[in-house]
Amino acid sequence: GRVLYAEPNFNAVAPEVSGISWASGIPWAGGISWASGDPNGSGEGNWYRNRIRLPEAHSLSRGAGITVAVLDTGVDRAHPALAGKLVSGFDFVDFDNDPSEVGTRATHPLYGHGTHVTGLVAASAPESKIVPIRVLDTNGVGNIWVLAEALLYAANLDPDGNPATDDQVRVI
Repeated sequence: GRVLYAEPNFNAVAPEVSGISWASGIPWAGGISWASGDPNGSGEGNWYRNRIRLPEAHSLSRGAGITVAVLDTGVDRAHPALAGKLVSGFDFVDFDNDPSEVGTRATHPLYGHGTHVTGLVAASAPESKIVPIRVLDTNGVGNIWVLAEALLYAANLDPDGNPATDDQVRVI
C-alpha cells in the first residue's frame, strides 16, 4: 500500500499554557490555583457560580441521565466534590486505566486543572456521571493523535458495558 495522505501530529496546549486564562479572559500570569479552584487567592472557591449563572442552568437541567467525558490533565478521584460522580476513565498519556492527575501543585502549574474542570461539570450537572480522560501531561501539553484517540474512546464508551442501558457519553 501507498500512503495517500499524511499530516503532522501537532502538539497542543491548555489555554493557560499559551498565556490566556479562560477563567478570567485575561492574560494569565500563573495566578490561578486550579487545585483550589480559587482564581485570586481570596478563598472564594465558589467564584464560578455567578459567572456561569448556575441557578439558571439548574432550572433547565441538572444532568440526570447524562454522562460527560472530560478530556484534560486527569482528575483527583479522592476530591470530595466528585464523590459518587466519577465512572472509570482512561489515561491516554501513560496509556493505562488510571486517569489521575500527575505531578504536584508546587512543580506543575497546571496540576489540578482537570480536577477543576471536572468540578465545574459536577457543579453544573450534579446529577450527571463524569468520565475522566487524561490527554494532557503535567505541563498541559498533548498531541492531536492522543486527542483523536480519546475522542473516539469517549464517543464509543458505554460505562456499564450494557448497550441496553442509556449511559453512553452524551457530552465531551
